[in-house]
Amino acid sequence: MIPVAPFEDAQGYVISSDYGQPVHAFLRQTLARADSTLAEAVPLLHGGSVKPDNAAALFAMLDIDGGLIGSAALEAGSLLSIYHAVP
Repeated sequence: MIPVAPFEDAQGYVISSDYGQPVHAFLRQTLARADSTLAEAVPLLHGGSVKPDNAAALFAMLDIDGGLIGSAALEAGSLLSIYHAVP
């Protein structure tokens, strides 16, 4: 499992989840150059702000295999929304 660093700059600005797939695809391709079996076997997790409003879009991306859930897990309703966003 490789958690990918949050898509956030030094000022705390969260970068759009649209960048998630290209970044994760780059990492998967980089792993594949070393070992194609490993590239398919290693889960890549979105390490950014997974929230109920972006979870479905993030988890629908081909190379995002899951996410690290932070403060959204503190509220049962938010966590359940994220859970239901998993395909």
